[in-house]
Amino acid sequence: MQWTFLVPLPAKLPSGNSRLHWRVMWKQRAAIKDQVTLVARSERNRLGAPVAAKKRDVRLVLLRGKGQRIMDADNAIKAPLDGIVAAGWLVDDSGKWCTLSVDQVKDNARGPALEVRVTAV
Repeated sequence: MQWTFLVPLPAKLPSGNSRLHWRVMWKQRAAIKDQVTLVARSERNRLGAPVAAKKRDVRLVLLRGKGQRIMDADNAIKAPLDGIVAAGWLVDDSGKWCTLSVDQVKDNARGPALEVRVTAV
């Protein structure tokens, strides 16, 4: 079974290169995680997807909006991935519980957003 949903993201994602104070960056990442958790949990309930108990394949597509540059994928997806785990889509984000693939695409119409595709293995 496969589920797909879209999570809106803020225009500016925190990055290690942004040279922010650690507390400011932590607050930004926490806000993104909370937003993704809320939307992902709502979508899991709406789609009738069970809470994860087995390994799942996850494909994340970061949709970059107008004026946004492609950034390092590791920095871009850590907070959203934590939100997906907190929403019950995954047991854990380790290789034991999920196969992860990440891509970034310029999409001025839908971006900035995160397209999440979860497949039960």
